[in-house]
Amino acid sequence: MEASFNRFHAANPHVYEALKTVALWCVRNGRKMGIKAIYERVRWEYSISTSGTPYKLNNNFTAYYSRKLMAEVPELAGYFETRRRRAI
Repeated sequence: MEASFNRFHAANPHVYEALKTVALWCVRNGRKMGIKAIYERVRWEYSISTSGTPYKLNNNFTAYYSRKLMAEVPELAGYFETRRRRAI
């Protein structure tokens, strides 16, 4: 799954940027939203076109995006609740 996410992210960096924009808006406006709610907001409010997958935004990638956002955007560190990843 992680390899699929990495391929998707490399082909569609604008998805990450859209998620980051919404997440930062939430933080700056005192709103607590989970990554799935932000993902759905991006899905419905943005005209996101993607490549390399039959789904525009694959729900299986939310955990990867939340961890990536928290690791790379200091303002989002610790913002999302995460669970321990299970090795497959």
